[in-house]
Amino acid sequence: MTGTHQGPFAGVEATGKAIRSESMAFYRLSHGKIVEERAQLGILRQMGALPTA
Repeated sequence: MTGTHQGPFAGVEATGKAIRSESMAFYRLSHGKIVEERAQLGILRQMGALPTA
């Protein structure tokens, strides 16, 4: 997906930055239930909310 960060998202106020991301999530199951989810953090890095690696 592509877009521009024009409004609040995940606690981050609008930055006006261009965003490009592909989505991927990983789930850990225990006894048939989801107990952990890990999602791609690229969007938050592009908005400046997380440091780049």
